[in-house]
Amino acid sequence: MHPAATQLRGFWYPVADSRELRTAPLERRIAGEVLALFRDTQGKARVLAAGCPHRGGNLARGTVRDGCITCPFHGWRFDGDGRCVGVPSEPPGRALPRGGTRVYEVIEQQGLIWTHLGAPGTAVAPPPRFEALEDPSFRAFHIQESVALPFDWWVENILDVTHVPFVHRLSYGGQNPVLEGGYPVVSGDELGFTARVTTRHRYSFWTRVLHGSVSHFDMEIRVRHDMPGNTVFDVDMGGGRRQQLLFLATPEDGENTRVWVFVLRNYLRHIPFGDAVGRAFTRQVIREDLQLAKQAVWKITLAQPRPLSVAADAPSVEFLRLLKLWRDRERRPHPIRDSEQAHG
Repeated sequence: MHPAATQLRGFWYPVADSRELRTAPLERRIAGEVLALFRDTQGKARVLAAGCPHRGGNLARGTVRDGCITCPFHGWRFDGDGRCVGVPSEPPGRALPRGGTRVYEVIEQQGLIWTHLGAPGTAVAPPPRFEALEDPSFRAFHIQESVALPFDWWVENILDVTHVPFVHRLSYGGQNPVLEGGYPVVSGDELGFTARVTTRHRYSFWTRVLHGSVSHFDMEIRVRHDMPGNTVFDVDMGGGRRQQLLFLATPEDGENTRVWVFVLRNYLRHIPFGDAVGRAFTRQVIREDLQLAKQAVWKITLAQPRPLSVAADAPSVEFLRLLKLWRDRERRPHPIRDSEQAHG
């Protein structure tokens, strides 16, 4: 199994759409750990370690009743704080086991549920907020998929705009790409960076129509990346047309990544079936990336870094540098061990 990018426990990751989590629990994974998501009686999202401490049953495959999650193996019940609150095999009045299952912090905002694997209160930074999602001038749709790609490869590939005309030429890539002035990292710190570039492609007629233009156009792109896996592309296509692309990624394990792609636009906002077409188009773009990765001799990850780079690779190189920095930090001994956070 590929180990890269599965060690960052101190960062928030999206794990589900808010609308997905209703009356039944959800199963999710971060860095190989299985999580159970459910809502308590107040409707608050809760995240617990999915392994029942009794015999290892998967709580995410159980049921929710009265705001508590029930194990499908022996019916043990746990509340939102991970405490055991019911054991069907025990007679009424007998003391319940003091132990419980680990609970993870949760933040629910902008239609997404976020969690992290660190101890409570130890997250490096809060989840990012995306202003365009609250801007009424933009129309938005999004997709969520689990892709069979390592987390670091996926994020590095998202930041690499120069592959677009080649890998995505059948969808939207265009021809004769020109990057004006390279693609330098403009500014950043240990939590992320920003970049800016102007691209000039010869797009196909239908691609231009999908972007609200019959003539060729340049794109001024501003990029913001928040560690570890959140990237925003703010695209100015001229004539007042703007598009924002949000790429969010969560490492499920060493070989799989759960991804969200949000597409927001302030043009062609009311065309019939526009969102449905956009979702199908976006999934096609992901399939093209998966096909490229399947054919590649090796993948660019921390285990196999980029051997040669040019100016346009600067965001990808910076991402891998920061990923390595944070992985090295989290491997150092910490005075608070994860096991101390479980209920004893």
